[in-house]
Amino acid sequence: MRRQKYGRILNCVSGAGLYGNFGQVNYAAMKMGLVGFTVALNREGPLASCKEQNVVNAVSPVAGTRLTQPVWPDDVYAKLTPELTAPIIVYLCHPSCKDNGELFELGGGWVGALRLQRTHGVGFPTDPKQFTPELVAEQWRDVIDFSRVTHPTSTQDSFEPMMRNVTAPPKSLTTSRSSEYAEVFDRLRDTLQEKGHALSKQISGVLEWHINKEVWTITLLHGKGTLLEGRNPRLAPDLQIHMDEQDFLDLAAGRLRLQQALIRKKLRLQGNLKMAMKLQPFADLLLQQHQARL
Repeated sequence: MRRQKYGRILNCVSGAGLYGNFGQVNYAAMKMGLVGFTVALNREGPLASCKEQNVVNAVSPVAGTRLTQPVWPDDVYAKLTPELTAPIIVYLCHPSCKDNGELFELGGGWVGALRLQRTHGVGFPTDPKQFTPELVAEQWRDVIDFSRVTHPTSTQDSFEPMMRNVTAPPKSLTTSRSSEYAEVFDRLRDTLQEKGHALSKQISGVLEWHINKEVWTITLLHGKGTLLEGRNPRLAPDLQIHMDEQDFLDLAAGRLRLQQALIRKKLRLQGNLKMAMKLQPFADLLLQQHQARL
């Protein structure tokens, strides 16, 4: 291929490696090794000097074979035929295909490209006195937040935010737990273990509180009360409650009554509005948290 300055390499990988599959650890590891082989071969070795003509890609095909026939339903096996992947394979091997070092999933006449995606991440202070496991735990939700993403394509892309952080690290991080309203929720979490049973009978639902940009989910169901920082991944909220930080602190301190907050639109609701009529016991509990602190 190097001498003739032309060639096509198409490695066959598997969804078992990309996503994992029960009982196929050795097979999955081997197939993911081929993904690394594909992207590395594209960047180094004798083929790299003539990339335009030497193309290296990987495909993860889905098609009925003798291996899949015993485990697939007959109708699925009959539809996902090798003939519905062959034209894609032919194109990837054709001189007109210039994509290089890529990974494709295909089957049933469908094809799509895969790429890496990484969250924006969090840069921590490099002072050992500040960079603690507790600080990591407080910021972890931002670490795994995929609302802001990048798509690194090289080791240089991978290193860039790390080098930027050690070159100019933040002197400190503002954490949700450093705020006064977060302290209210922290105390409320402990109180719910004691009084959640009674409160769940009165409210019986999932309340999602939005304070500034933070979310706190209070689940009052089945005789229990739990509080989670962030959204509950398993239960949709019955009622979303939006408040500014100071208004929430005023509500918790008794300086702002629940009915006043509703009338003045300092407490904004989305969802099951009938549940708003049941919020008074919860507002009373918030006031108890404030009085207990005093």
